[in-house]
Amino acid sequence: MTDPPFRNSEAVRKQLKELHDTVGLSWPRIAANNGFSPIPAGTLCSIYHGMPVPLKWRKRLGMSEKKKVSGCLTCGKVHTTKRCTNGNHKPRPPRIAIRLGNPESAAASIKGHMDQAAIRELRELLEEK
Repeated sequence: MTDPPFRNSEAVRKQLKELHDTVGLSWPRIAANNGFSPIPAGTLCSIYHGMPVPLKWRKRLGMSEKKKVSGCLTCGKVHTTKRCTNGNHKPRPPRIAIRLGNPESAAASIKGHMDQAAIRELRELLEEK
């Protein structure tokens, strides 16, 4: 016999909403019947109101069990890759856009990246074309 598919907390919430709102059962009565028997009524009520399902009751409700995962040794967070991606950005050289049609505009866009002699030389090269 195959195992039933795992449910998520929204499916459990939907079932609790149906039993409480539509059928009109109280929380103690829902906890006593309907497959929720060992779970306290207050816990079912808190799940209904959006609180996370306690680890203790996840398997009983047909949900997958959460596993404890150790964090990254460098930053302490859990990553989806094998290496730490927190702050490992490669320094990239600045990009300079040079507009060939207008030498003044080209000089203005690279003014912060080059000294005045290099800008003058570039302007002369652009004016020749």
